[in-house]
Amino acid sequence: MKFGYHTVRWGFQNVSRFFPRILNEISDAGFKAFETHDIDIVPFIENKKGFIDILSENEMHLVGVYCPGQFITKSFIDWLILNFYLKEIKRFTQFAEFVASIGGEKLIVGGTVGMLGTTQKHYITLGNKLNAIGRVCNNLNLKLTYHPHLKTLVANREQVDSLCRLTDPDLVNFTLETGHLYIAGVNLVELINTYSKRINHVHFKDVKDGKFADLGEGVIDFLSLMKALKGVGYDGWVIVEDEVNSPDLHWAGLSKKTPLQTAKNSKKYVEALSKTR
Repeated sequence: MKFGYHTVRWGFQNVSRFFPRILNEISDAGFKAFETHDIDIVPFIENKKGFIDILSENEMHLVGVYCPGQFITKSFIDWLILNFYLKEIKRFTQFAEFVASIGGEKLIVGGTVGMLGTTQKHYITLGNKLNAIGRVCNNLNLKLTYHPHLKTLVANREQVDSLCRLTDPDLVNFTLETGHLYIAGVNLVELINTYSKRINHVHFKDVKDGKFADLGEGVIDFLSLMKALKGVGYDGWVIVEDEVNSPDLHWAGLSKKTPLQTAKNSKKYVEALSKTR
């Protein structure tokens, strides 16, 4: 397995202003790969060389970009906005092309917070749209991975089942997102064993008192997760996502550590885990 780190530990929506410093700190912590959000890539869509230069200066690899979507419309007006104003598929394609052009590997997508699926029709629509995005990614030699998220279309085990049943495994797979899935009551080891062939990305995120916590300071049994992942032959990326101190999410817990301190501690933690048999 390969380990990377998520830029969310430094905040959300303003990361791009500090990319050189952030990537320098991620590198200083011992990680040589990272994941970030679509909104933090926007300033570089027309300045690809500038982004590549930042990666080169820090000897850093972009694994992928998380790009949330609406997917479901509840009225004709919603449909018009989604397809003609937001141009959702075009937006996904733009970010996929950016990731592919700089040597990235994945487009990580998820449903928008608050957009809940309530009928089978919603999940059929989601599956069809994800398959379409998956074809775009396949043509760019990228992997599409769906990120389960609390209070979205895919949060709990039943919804993960629907996702897998209604999508083409050659086009769409999903992220084992430990924090969101744990809070949703999912048995993570059982999920790994059941969907070993559909998990193509992993986020390690800890939980304490129902909120996200620094890795190793919560209640998730990462040793068992590592053994389960090794047991099914997973050898892909594990992105540590210490999502704390974020005012944008009420699930985010608090930490007194600096982002650099947290990243260093997390690197030591996953190095110890990776030595387990």
